Amino acid sequence: LMILILIALSAASVWAAPGGQTEEPTAEPTEEPTAEPTEEPTAEPTEEPT
Repeated sequence: LMILILIALSAASVWAAPGGQTEEPTAEPTEEPTAEPTEEPTAEPTEEPT
C-alpha cells in the first residue's frame, strides 16, 4: 500500500509539472481513502468468523 502511495506521489509530481497543481490534490485523496477502507474491512471479517 505504501508503495502505491509513493508511486502516486511520484506520478503526481511528473503530471503536475506541465499541468500545474491539478493532479497533486487529485492523487492524494484518491489514494488515502482507497488504502484505509481496504485494510479495516479486511481485518474485521477475518477475526469475527474465527
